[in-house]
Amino acid sequence: MRHPTLLTLALGVRKRRSPLSASEIRVLEGLARGWTTGEVACRSGLPHGQVTGLVLEARRKLRATSATQAVANALALGLLFRSP
Repeated sequence: MRHPTLLTLALGVRKRRSPLSASEIRVLEGLARGWTTGEVACRSGLPHGQVTGLVLEARRKLRATSATQAVANALALGLLFRSP
């Protein structure tokens, strides 16, 4: 099975809803603000392990090799800081 590229992910996002869960988006938005995963956990009230798991799942969905790349990909796709 072929892995989607950022372009194919972008095309999919335009056609449908976000590939990320609301929790994954909130965690990536915290990282985009420069918070550590520990700070995201404290501010969101989630356990640190859950925040780490959400980052890993977001990385997988966005085909990113790091949290920084996941944030960059999510920003490029327009997934972060959307108005409700």
